[in-house]
Amino acid sequence: MKRILMFFLAVTAGTALLAQSGDEEMFHFRAMEDKLDDSAIDLAFIRGHFMGEEVAKKLYLLRERYTWVEEESSTNPTPKTYIDKPAIYNSVKKLERFYKKGIKKGYIKEEVAIAEFQQILDIAIFIRNQQTAEFEDLLSQLKEDEQIVGMYTKKVLLSY
Repeated sequence: MKRILMFFLAVTAGTALLAQSGDEEMFHFRAMEDKLDDSAIDLAFIRGHFMGEEVAKKLYLLRERYTWVEEESSTNPTPKTYIDKPAIYNSVKKLERFYKKGIKKGYIKEEVAIAEFQQILDIAIFIRNQQTAEFEDLLSQLKEDEQIVGMYTKKVLLSY
């Protein structure tokens, strides 16, 4: 009797999960290749990165597009950095730490981490000037790194 009850509960839970996964929303954004143009980047501003020069350039582009500094003034003696769309920017920075830790501890292959992180950086750079309020709301609700990776890699569709 217990086995039948456990089987029934497992089937019911599996059906509920499948129903939810079919209802989950996909986010559609435009991919604008000109946003990835790194030809104007002065390599003196690029620091070495554990994932290579290409990732370092994309992180520089991300920082340039999402942050700006309010210069010091007589009323504010220290410059202040502002972040536009902090849910997106902070999630990418969180994933950078996640991949670094995963590569170091050996539970993520370096090639896989680099490919996924480059895809995430591309998406973040592409969507900077698009309507992302719903996407940001969902990102801010996610706590686990794997969930954030899944949001970028499985829930975002780019149209070229």
